[in-house]
Amino acid sequence: MSATRSVCAVAAATAVALASSALFFSSPASALAAAGSVATVTVSFLGARSPRVSDAIILRVAPGMTRGDVVELIGEPERTMRFPLSHTTSWDYPFVDSWGYASEFSVIFNDEGMVVGKVSSRNDY
Repeated sequence: MSATRSVCAVAAATAVALASSALFFSSPASALAAAGSVATVTVSFLGARSPRVSDAIILRVAPGMTRGDVVELIGEPERTMRFPLSHTTSWDYPFVDSWGYASEFSVIFNDEGMVVGKVSSRNDY
């Protein structure tokens, strides 16, 4: 079994166990209180994801904003890519969309440092 499948199997088994044990309590809060503490496991197969990118934030990025405005709103990009023929630069932010899919949000700047576009897409992997 591959490492990815092993981690997925453990995560699925843990989720089933937690869900079934919660059935014996009157509320999720009482289940948590009975457990005493809750362990949080974060599994990342695709590298870091920006916690600051969300559907609401994507809607706030607008043409005319400066690089500084975007850094203040979302933070520094994970990577950038220059497109010399169009005289633009893309700032890329990997994130998990509201459906739980690995996605990427890109903000496109012109040479003057102003937002001229944005793109959000789900990753195929």
